[in-house]
Amino acid sequence: MSHRTRPVVVLSSLLLLSASVIASPLNTLDEEANRLSSAFAGELMSALMQAVSKGGHPLGVTTCQVIAPAIAAKYSQDGWHVGRTSLQVRNANNMPDDWERDVLLQFAEARKQLPDQVPTSVSTLTDDGYRYMRPIVLAQPCLACHGQAINEPTQTAISTAYPADKATGYQVGDIRGAFTLSKVMGAN
Repeated sequence: MSHRTRPVVVLSSLLLLSASVIASPLNTLDEEANRLSSAFAGELMSALMQAVSKGGHPLGVTTCQVIAPAIAAKYSQDGWHVGRTSLQVRNANNMPDDWERDVLLQFAEARKQLPDQVPTSVSTLTDDGYRYMRPIVLAQPCLACHGQAINEPTQTAISTAYPADKATGYQVGDIRGAFTLSKVMGAN
């Protein structure tokens, strides 16, 4: 009888070992993606706050148009691609792909079901790499450019910079979009 239980124990140990080998690279990638998205978010917010303090929200809009892609490019190295996306994009270059759209809908549904909790992140290993998304939750300062009542000078700046803008009408706590990162596996 004991000879029959032995392979099960060995098999269970192999399965646990396999799970830990898979989890370890995913955890490492998650940590790196979180670090990169936090650095991107911090640098972008700092640049926006400086622009708004110098020239108000209209300058913040034009600064964001120029600086956000530059900051994303700065962190898109060593096989990483760093960006932002939303179900209601301001910049058409940030349209979500199918996976991103599904995750954004999951974030929105989670927020609706548990309004006091913010979803943290979603990640996955794919055939060709790794994908990660972390939600962007709208905060009070963001209402000036993304809220329901945008003043005329700011609205003019938005319309000029982004004629097809759909990124308004939000309230504090809404999921505005997400930081989206991917890494091609095998790239350093």
